[in-house]
Amino acid sequence: MLAASQREHYVGLHIEQGVPLLDRDVNLLQDLLASALQAVLHDYVGDGTHLLGDEAFRILPIPEDDTDDMDGAPQADADNDFLISDGDRVPGSFLAGGLRPVIKESTRYSAQLPEPPPLTSPRRASRRDLVYLDAWLDEVTAAQDGSLFNDDVGMQTSVRQRCAWTVQVVEGAEAEDDAEAQEPALPAAPAGHVHTRLAVLRRRPQAPRITEIDDLRLTGLNLGDLLRRLRLGFSPGFTAAGYQVRPSVGVPGTALIVSGRNLETANAAFLTPVDTGLGGYADVSIGGRPGEVVVTVPDGTWGDCVISVGNDYGAATTDDPVTVLRCEALPVPGDDDYRKVCPVAVNNRHQVVGNSVVGEVTRRPLLWEKNGEEWEVTILRDVDGANPGSTVVALDDAGHAIGASAGRAVVWDLGTGAAQATLTADVLECTATVITPDGRFIAGYGAYEGEESAVLWRRQRDKEDWEYIGSLSHGDTSGPATVRPQAAAAGFIAGSVTDDQGTRAVIWYFFDEWRFQDVFPDPQRRPSSSWATAVNDAGVVAGAFTKDDETFLFAWDANTGEFLMTESCLLMSEPGVEPRGITASGHVLANLQPARPATSPPGYPVLWSRRDGQVLLVAPTIFAEAYATSDSGEVVGRSFEQGEAIVWTKP
Repeated sequence: MLAASQREHYVGLHIEQGVPLLDRDVNLLQDLLASALQAVLHDYVGDGTHLLGDEAFRILPIPEDDTDDMDGAPQADADNDFLISDGDRVPGSFLAGGLRPVIKESTRYSAQLPEPPPLTSPRRASRRDLVYLDAWLDEVTAAQDGSLFNDDVGMQTSVRQRCAWTVQVVEGAEAEDDAEAQEPALPAAPAGHVHTRLAVLRRRPQAPRITEIDDLRLTGLNLGDLLRRLRLGFSPGFTAAGYQVRPSVGVPGTALIVSGRNLETANAAFLTPVDTGLGGYADVSIGGRPGEVVVTVPDGTWGDCVISVGNDYGAATTDDPVTVLRCEALPVPGDDDYRKVCPVAVNNRHQVVGNSVVGEVTRRPLLWEKNGEEWEVTILRDVDGANPGSTVVALDDAGHAIGASAGRAVVWDLGTGAAQATLTADVLECTATVITPDGRFIAGYGAYEGEESAVLWRRQRDKEDWEYIGSLSHGDTSGPATVRPQAAAAGFIAGSVTDDQGTRAVIWYFFDEWRFQDVFPDPQRRPSSSWATAVNDAGVVAGAFTKDDETFLFAWDANTGEFLMTESCLLMSEPGVEPRGITASGHVLANLQPARPATSPPGYPVLWSRRDGQVLLVAPTIFAEAYATSDSGEVVGRSFEQGEAIVWTKP
């Protein structure tokens, strides 16, 4: 009845109301349901164990030290025999053709009941023997299991079905030297039986012991485990921390290259700010090299962000954050015709100073400060309260800005916006150029006896005036020298010295007193021209040097003497690079200047990573020039398309 119903593709039955209940209908219902489940398991799941790496029904050699095995067979009987393992969990189980045979304990092939055909050794040529599992449903009656006898009616009223099995061997199923052969064919299964491959025995002539066994079983058919393995194998992952995302600084619109595994199948990306957790979906496209994907920073996302990349199998989030800077326009006073507004310095208190040309020639120093979400601008007043042409050049973290006015070095109090002091020195004319973050030291340059020397002022603690303390040493020079301090940090001043031999990068460091050091101390290996334009509190000096008509960025650690310099391809194979600052993490701010007509914009600003030489774009979508950066990575500059002062800031 079952076969006839299957030919008609019947999958169940309903019994009519008010008719006799026949055992054949009930039995057919059971058979239809069981056969349907068996077919689904066979067609859609396959044969194997449910646990990954499970040993159930694995074919193993008889152990060498098994002198008296579980069946009492002596070691001499281990020839032409093998062990059928019960697996890691007892009893072990195996899915075969939709049936689930169970093995309660490990047993030898020869110990099966009924006794299987004995195995033989090849005499001349090697061969392969196929080991397969034969499973079927066997009926168990009360004669075999007394509990099936129904004492209430004094007879057996039903039988049970149990999955029976035996392991069989087809000798010589495949030739040893047939390299193109697939798995050996299974013999035809009798009606109601299913066959599945377990192993191949590699038999050698004159070798009765079976030791070479190829396991053909599939393990890990559990759907949940399979999905977990798929996720592990095909879901996105990333390279080691520190090398996952480049560049590590950008703005909305920056194309970030994310490196890892299984990224070629990525179909979604999301940038999430670490502080707020409120990010945005990003455009994602396949990168140029294997294992890379390009993620474009979406609009409206700022701050330190992590990147989540997903595909059909799962998602992963980078360990390395990327800093997304927000580009904001700095306002100008609205009462005059301001032109060429140019910010020149930014400190760690979100204060920016710069200059503007009003009308045709009048210059005015400006201060921008963040008030909530808005930038406010203040005009810095000169010593006499007017603004005859003052210029601001730098500021500290203690509320001071420095600059020049009518040949005088001036200090402004940023709290009041008024000029606080005029700096004097034993020179005819002097200019202040740098101030240390704590405001204690101010350096500049002045003309004296045919030379331009570096001059130094010091503010006494708890006092608001600076005293001239002399010139900074600049080592041995050839002829008259021009000394220019260019940048200052806590305990460091960087700059350049120019004499008859050219310009060279130098640094002064404070150790009880200010001491001088050449960045390139060996005259024989010194480049033709070099200059230092930035330094951070860790003593890392940034600058540039020329060699063979090419300009190279460099970063130099004053504590260790370590150098890292760019290559020409980093500069787009074009001459011209201008370092402007360095962050606390060692990112060098510079302006790339591709070869263009003199009237065209200088290029665009970048941050250059001292650690790995990667270019970290700051403004990839607009032409602009950057002038300064703070320790935290805020960048100030000017847009050439809109002609406005801008700041790239991390909210």
